[in-house]
Amino acid sequence: LGDVYKRQTLTMMVPELRGMLAEMEKGAMKRAAMTWYQSAIDRQGRPVNLLPPTVDYPMELRLGDFHMSQNEFEKAEAVYKKGLAVRPNHLKTLKGYHQALVKLGRKDSAAVLEKRIKAVQR
Repeated sequence: LGDVYKRQTLTMMVPELRGMLAEMEKGAMKRAAMTWYQSAIDRQGRPVNLLPPTVDYPMELRLGDFHMSQNEFEKAEAVYKKGLAVRPNHLKTLKGYHQALVKLGRKDSAAVLEKRIKAVQR
C-alpha cells in the first residue's frame, strides 16, 4: 500500500488510541474520549479504488460503545446506525446497535435486526 494510504490510517488511529486511553480515566478526562473518537470518525474516510478499508471496523463502533458504557442509549443507537452506513455488515456494530435498541425498548426494530445479525453470522 502507498505511503498516503498508510499515513491516512495512522492519522485515524492516533485519535482512536487517545480515546481509548481517555476512557480509562475518570470524570471529565473520561468524557474527552468522545472528542477523540469523533476525531477518528472524521478522519476515517472511505475505501477508494476498490482497496479494502484500512481498519476492519467503523470508528463509530468505538463511540457507540462509549455511549453504551455511559447509559446514553439514544446517542449510541444513532452512532451505531452511522457506523453501519460505513460497514453495513460489521457484526460488532450490528450487535451494539441491537443492544441499544433493546435498551431503548424498541423490540420490533431489535427483532428485525436480530434476523440480520443471524444472516451475517452464517
